[in-house]
Amino acid sequence: STAETAGTAIHSIAQFYQPYSSVPTNAQYIPLTIAGQNFTDPAGNGYSNGYKNYSAQPLFVGEPQYADIRQGYVGDCYLLASLASVAMTDPNVIRQMATPLGDGTYAVRFYRNGQAVYLRVDGDLPTYYNTLAFAGTGAQGEIWAPVIEKAYAFFRYGMNSYASIEGGWMSTVYKEMTNLNALSKVISGTGADAAAFIAANLAAGHAVTLGSKSAAASPVIGSHAYMVKSVETVDGATYVTVYNPWGVDGVSYDSNRSDGVLRLPLSTFAANFTTAVVCAA
Repeated sequence: STAETAGTAIHSIAQFYQPYSSVPTNAQYIPLTIAGQNFTDPAGNGYSNGYKNYSAQPLFVGEPQYADIRQGYVGDCYLLASLASVAMTDPNVIRQMATPLGDGTYAVRFYRNGQAVYLRVDGDLPTYYNTLAFAGTGAQGEIWAPVIEKAYAFFRYGMNSYASIEGGWMSTVYKEMTNLNALSKVISGTGADAAAFIAANLAAGHAVTLGSKSAAASPVIGSHAYMVKSVETVDGATYVTVYNPWGVDGVSYDSNRSDGVLRLPLSTFAANFTTAVVCAA
């Protein structure tokens, strides 16, 4: 429909991104033909020892959710926190990024220099002794996070490896996801100004992530990215609730350390984070 086209729910793909060869007769060329092909996978980073096909599992079950994000043994917290944050505030953005092609392969869209770039990957995901090595599945077996992560291993620097997605910043990912520049706010002083900035952007439907200090103290992990879930004031005290893309708290902090959610007093927030990053979508 016209509405679907205007809302970028329908994509016209003239050619897929070519990670290995732009020659159509080359065995590693990624064609438009939908025929259940088995494509060359990106190299690992030393923490995987095989690949397993997950195409029998659903890409999505209902709407993408932030809790579908579970980081593995690659330092791409910046990517996964960004995905988690957008899944919470605007899951349709995630659905527009990735789609099954019906043959066990998937199309994933990023943006570069203002232009949409479409990658095609198969359902082979890296494992460590038969368990997913990097991004995990959602609670109902959804594979959207590891599929997007796999596509990013090709797209980010064109190095075709999971090692190449180690370390980064959320503003870059937001731009690559939405083609819109991100906003940033330095966290200083008591943190009250930054907390108000975050609260206003969450209320406006914008995704927000945080970067922690290298010397962050428990319960915050140093040099790590988090998604912001909420900002609330209760009896005059402000709390910033965040989600760790590990999918677990990472420390013993509250009664449920396996949910990845930390409700931080304003003073803890201010002492441990450097910057808030806002997705403009």
